[in-house]
Amino acid sequence: RREVNFQSGHGFPEEIQGREEGEVPFLKVSDINGEDVHISSARNYVSKLDVKSRGWKQIPIGSIITAKIGAALAVNHRKINDVECVIDNNMLAFILKKKASLTRDYFLLLSKVFDLNWFINPGAVPSANLFHLKELIIPVPPREKQEHIVAFLDDETDKIKGAVALIKSQIEQLKEYRSSLIYSAVTGKIKI
Repeated sequence: RREVNFQSGHGFPEEIQGREEGEVPFLKVSDINGEDVHISSARNYVSKLDVKSRGWKQIPIGSIITAKIGAALAVNHRKINDVECVIDNNMLAFILKKKASLTRDYFLLLSKVFDLNWFINPGAVPSANLFHLKELIIPVPPREKQEHIVAFLDDETDKIKGAVALIKSQIEQLKEYRSSLIYSAVTGKIKI
């Protein structure tokens, strides 16, 4: 609670949903799926007039956005927004209070270290318990250390992604080889 402000989203009236262009992205939970860390666009947009007339609070650039209600909470998807946006009422933004802190450091903490499932209110529709989340104690090293930690984790993550890509490629090659062998056996090109 000393490091971040929590900002919940807003209801998104059906009559203004579906605009594929506009001034302000209106993020829904489905927009934060995928592997990318950053987000700068959405499937829905609203005008600045919509934002002002409805009293919606915009999420400042460099905030960390996540789901706060429903099954999407268990998936633990997070994004850092690269543009000011509005978020849906099923979402939550972590807005850093101190600009001396690295958003990427907090992003890694919230997506790789801490699991929002630890802070779920049980029930038919799971929801994040913000009271318990605000009581979470996290280490806040100096910015230089944060940069070092982020660089190290990014390097290690890249290595893992490379290994996963290599294994997927090998699996595909084995599938092709298997298909080729089956075809050759069926057409009589090789004897079994």
